[in-house]
Amino acid sequence: MRRYLLPLLLILLALCPATLQAQKGGGKKLSFYIMGNAYDRVTRLPLDTMQAVLLTADSVALDTVTRGPEPKWSKGRWNFNLRDYGTDRDYLVRVTSDGYYPAYVRIRQSTFADARYGWLECPKVELMRLPKTRDLQGATVTATKVKFYHKGDTLVYNADALNLGEGSMLDAIIRQMPGAELRSNGQIFVGGKKVDDLLLNGKDFFKGDPTKMLENLPAYMVKHIQVYNKDTETNEFLGREVEKKRYVMDVKLKKEYNKGYMLNLEAAGGTNDRYLGRLFALRFTDRSRLSLVGNVNNVSETRQPGENTEWTPDMMPQGRVETQTGGLDYSYDDSYSKTRIYTTLQASHTRTVNASEQSGVNFLEGGDTWSRSFSNGRSDFSSVNLNHYFSKDFERVQLQVNVNAGYTRNKSFANSAAATFSANPSLYLPSGASMLDTLQGPAGGDLLRRLAINRTLSESDSHSDNGNAALSVSYIDKKGWEIRASTDWRVQQANSFEHYTLDYPAGTTAPTRQNRYGRTRPNRHAGYSLSIDKWFYDAWIKGFSIVPSYKIRQSFDHQTYDRHLLERLAGWNDFNAHPIGSLPSDEEWLRSLTRDSLNAYDQRLKPLWQEVCLAVDYKHRGETSSFGASLRVPLVVNMQWLDYTRADYSGVTRRTDFSTEPMAWGYVNWRDYARMFNWSINVNTILPDLLTNLISLPSTADPLNVTTGNPDLKNGSIVNLNLSYYTYNAKQQSYLSLGSYSTFKFNDIIQGAIYDNRTGITYRKPYNVSGAYSTNVNLSFGQPLDRKHRRLVLSGSTSIYFTHSVDLLHTVREGITDEGRFVRPDRSTGDNWWTTQSLSLTYQIKKVTVGINGYGGYNATRSARPGFRAQNVWQYRYGATLQAPLFWKLSLSTDLKVYAHRGFSDPAGNTDNLVWNARLACRLTKPALSLFVEGFDLLHQLSSRTFTMTSLGRTESWRNSLPSYFMLHAVWRFSQKPKKQGA
Repeated sequence: MRRYLLPLLLILLALCPATLQAQKGGGKKLSFYIMGNAYDRVTRLPLDTMQAVLLTADSVALDTVTRGPEPKWSKGRWNFNLRDYGTDRDYLVRVTSDGYYPAYVRIRQSTFADARYGWLECPKVELMRLPKTRDLQGATVTATKVKFYHKGDTLVYNADALNLGEGSMLDAIIRQMPGAELRSNGQIFVGGKKVDDLLLNGKDFFKGDPTKMLENLPAYMVKHIQVYNKDTETNEFLGREVEKKRYVMDVKLKKEYNKGYMLNLEAAGGTNDRYLGRLFALRFTDRSRLSLVGNVNNVSETRQPGENTEWTPDMMPQGRVETQTGGLDYSYDDSYSKTRIYTTLQASHTRTVNASEQSGVNFLEGGDTWSRSFSNGRSDFSSVNLNHYFSKDFERVQLQVNVNAGYTRNKSFANSAAATFSANPSLYLPSGASMLDTLQGPAGGDLLRRLAINRTLSESDSHSDNGNAALSVSYIDKKGWEIRASTDWRVQQANSFEHYTLDYPAGTTAPTRQNRYGRTRPNRHAGYSLSIDKWFYDAWIKGFSIVPSYKIRQSFDHQTYDRHLLERLAGWNDFNAHPIGSLPSDEEWLRSLTRDSLNAYDQRLKPLWQEVCLAVDYKHRGETSSFGASLRVPLVVNMQWLDYTRADYSGVTRRTDFSTEPMAWGYVNWRDYARMFNWSINVNTILPDLLTNLISLPSTADPLNVTTGNPDLKNGSIVNLNLSYYTYNAKQQSYLSLGSYSTFKFNDIIQGAIYDNRTGITYRKPYNVSGAYSTNVNLSFGQPLDRKHRRLVLSGSTSIYFTHSVDLLHTVREGITDEGRFVRPDRSTGDNWWTTQSLSLTYQIKKVTVGINGYGGYNATRSARPGFRAQNVWQYRYGATLQAPLFWKLSLSTDLKVYAHRGFSDPAGNTDNLVWNARLACRLTKPALSLFVEGFDLLHQLSSRTFTMTSLGRTESWRNSLPSYFMLHAVWRFSQKPKKQGA
């Protein structure tokens, strides 16, 4: 197949230039642009404001361009279209700026011949600064602060217009921004559209890890936040949009923090040994930025006193987590020499101590089962990551190089006990008896013998080490070629130990007692990728582009996993005599037959992926509106190669799949970019994996979950449709967003399950099913109710989520024969509705903000599957927030809210929790010190127990957590400007 791909690519490349010929001729005047940039001669920094005038050779003015301090620009600080003036003569361009002498650049007719694709980049214009003058008179202008406004196609939020509590970080600003949503995983949405990058003064900041800025950048440093579609470096270099723009949120600092040094230190201590330490340092120059962040804490808290957040008791920190993180971020961006360097170094260590108890009931065909489990454990995770990026623009070529490397280590230890019962054991447990003692007792007791289907006891200890490195290089030239190549390496090794016991107290099946040892030998991965794109700009008409491309990606993996059952050696089934982590001597090891050949394996994989694609794209941009659309039609060849050895199976398996994954998307912006509509549709192919889906070998590594593959699986597909509309009115300070996301699955690959009610074992096998789909519709709005002052604001959101699921489930009451373990289970479908509505009414005057808010959610599930329990559950919350200055230099932030659940058949799930959080802060000016104390759950209403219910069952859980505590914070800040301006 590979020998046909290159000829096909050449045919596509040969056809595309013909479209350019259609553009030529016809007697029409063609657009021809000249563009350039203006700099300060001393600092070589781009000018904030300037005016350029196009002149003939004898100084006759033809056109004028005036530029302000735009947040972004890619096609030069000045540009002119010579369509009406011609390219058969010389020109002059005069550039002026306040505080500078004017400068001229001559553009000779002979240089037009070297231009390609209808534009010419002219030499840099450098302006000399005028002597400084002093203006002794001034005026103060006072304006009403607005929370957001529109500047071109950029949405700008004014941080000074928001009322923030003392000690707040960037995340608090984003939560108060109208139309913005900050989710618990760090993802940011504005107008229902996901933000791709979080920037600091237009530059990346710990790229790929937005939490570094969200949790460590103090709110008092932020001037405003801009949201816009930013050109990629490739777009900026070529002067046109050849790659999809990135939707970014750009955090702009106040002027006093844009140069010099800045330091923010925070230390906190609380009840129950809670502590926190935080460091944030910046050094800014005109071209570079050095950032240092550090954080040590055992809080893991996301609650914010005085703010109306999406926090619920279900999001309470679980376990005790101790975290130490540190990072260094360096950026250098010289727009004059067009050199960019970004370097990040991050290190972290997290220790988690967990303890939990769970009790639940499973809704099954033919009769319910009850479960009880206990577990405790600890884990240590350490990581170090380095990323270095270099980019350089030459006259005709842009070069990008990215290098990254990392290392991680993970250690964990855990103990657990669990059992499945045929009846509710709590009804039969003797008074004063402990369920944990009952489960762990060696004899089991009468309760287990009468009711338990199975019981498991486990003690485990494991550790792993992983190293990785990658290198990528990109070449882009102004002829329209883009070539990207990359390679990556990865190595992993791990060891695990487990003392495992599975028994059946009723005596129906023989017990299993295993002393397990698993060893992952150094697994190695190496891979490479190559992509070649060729752009043909302005084909047929201006703004229309054709892009043929070819991509190839391949990896080489060798993985070996040895699994040993040490209890096969004499005496090694005595866990007391051989503690966890013990290994036999070399002599015993060499003559033993401990290898678990059914679950140990050796595999080599060489997947090869290739794509030939033709993309067409059209974009139009005007002064007050823009629109565009793109269509991408790829032909994909996916070749899988597996050399696999396990048990008595050994062989090489190959599979080649042909597919196409078309994608189309478009957008329309109008009304001065205040209204936006986006749409996209794409098809994704679901390919069965050779290793996990197609190899028909049973795996018994977990005796209660036996799995096997299915060699008869077919390819599946997923169709995604996304629509969104967003509008805002800066004058009225109102916004509205509406979006929907739908997914349709065909021949989806799911795990079918057969449950043996006699032993508690589940047998799983993958199958193809069709018919599953889901739709999500979201509406959010914000509207001031007093139009004159815009102090009283009503906001809210509505969400409707519907999913139609398809499952393969079957329960066997009498036991399963060997022939019936992997027979296709019964098909069942289910419908799930989840509807939510939130409303918030906020009144803000000066530094006082008062708010009332409410939320309601309704969940309904239906299914005809035997044993299914219909569910109608309500969740609601309501309360109030207050942020206000008090006396002296004190301020108060507090919230009081009720969290409630209704609809559970078990009264334990119908809860009401009244939660009060508060923060009292004092800000001093000399020294620049802030003190504040915050308390969570002051009324002690929250519990470490949670109750959940689904269509498959209900579970009550307890975890070691700390819902109520106090903490005292001290924050010190320091900043110093450089004595001399400049780099």
